[in-house]
Amino acid sequence: MNFIVDVICARDKNCLRGSNQLRIDSTVLLRLDYNVDDPHRNPDGSMLKGSHLHMYVEGFRERWAKELPATVFSDFTDKQRTLCEFLKYCNVEEIPIII
Repeated sequence: MNFIVDVICARDKNCLRGSNQLRIDSTVLLRLDYNVDDPHRNPDGSMLKGSHLHMYVEGFRERWAKELPATVFSDFTDKQRTLCEFLKYCNVEEIPIII
């Protein structure tokens, strides 16, 4: 089974907003949305503001999100560090050198 990691940068002036996601084919398993302005609404109506983590839930795909673990992500202005921290969170054992 092959996993795919997507690194997505928003088309804003400074590319401050972005997403990193782990997927299999077209199924997103985890997605980190950071420096977002708009709140996220979960299927149960609960709201999240700011950066958050989407996860796959059967029947809902990746529409559910939760607040970020406080100790995992340290600096969203450093895209390289954010990607490495995301890969560690996804239990990637051998993180490649990212330039």
